Amino acid sequence: MLLVALISFISSCNKNISEFTIEETTHNYTNDFKAVENYEDALNAEIVDTTNHSKVSYEKYYTQNADYLFSMGGGCFTPKIEELYAKQSNDTIKIHWERKFWKPCPPTGKHSPVFAKIIINKEKYPNYKKLVFITIDDN
Repeated sequence: MLLVALISFISSCNKNISEFTIEETTHNYTNDFKAVENYEDALNAEIVDTTNHSKVSYEKYYTQNADYLFSMGGGCFTPKIEELYAKQSNDTIKIHWERKFWKPCPPTGKHSPVFAKIIINKEKYPNYKKLVFITIDDN
């Protein structure tokens, strides 16, 4: 009985470990998902920070990675990055929002959505262009 309880506890602790890195970012894209595969895409999405990074560093980054930009939340609630996790199921990446605390909608107005990106390793996921992304509010 104790073994079953321990396995159940371990499983529940690990269920929300993200298979992908999710980072908060700024970008000018607010519809569905946007793939950023190279430096020019990054410039167009306005996620390039030339004060801290060079063009060469971005080009090196995008030879190894692709970013998928998305926004989530808004209205009454906006997720914190640590409340988001991503899991892969076949060719679908599901981005989950697990709210840690449920509160009624605040009377003071609406929040803007969080702007974020999922980093996809091109070597690990060579068919990354075929991936489908969906968002799921777990509450």
